[in-house]
Amino acid sequence: MILVENATSEHQYLLNLKQAVDPVCPTIYPKKHHRDTHAQRIVSIQKIVQDTSPLRLTTTIINKVSYVLKEVQPVQNTIDLADSMSRNKREKLVSQMIYVIVAGQIRSSDIMGSYSLSELLDYAKSLS
Repeated sequence: MILVENATSEHQYLLNLKQAVDPVCPTIYPKKHHRDTHAQRIVSIQKIVQDTSPLRLTTTIINKVSYVLKEVQPVQNTIDLADSMSRNKREKLVSQMIYVIVAGQIRSSDIMGSYSLSELLDYAKSLS
């Protein structure tokens, strides 16, 4: 975490700096993604897939190591899946989460060399 203070105003920003570690199984990632660093790949995909990306989402290189830098959100969205929530509400919540994830995948299909929608559908069919 990095605290950034603006010299011209009283605004402060809390930034999160994380090292962009290469994937454990690089063979599962399509060869279509050609980025200079893994951090650039992470940021470009987040900007495409997420409906609203975190503020100040960018990359930086420190001592030849790539990092993802983004502003920390003031409130973290969490969902309590406690036993007190009815099964019906949990199922509805999971259904809505699936919808959001799928919408992001569809929105990002065939952008910047990613798989097309038909390729994603073919992959999904191959799993069943």
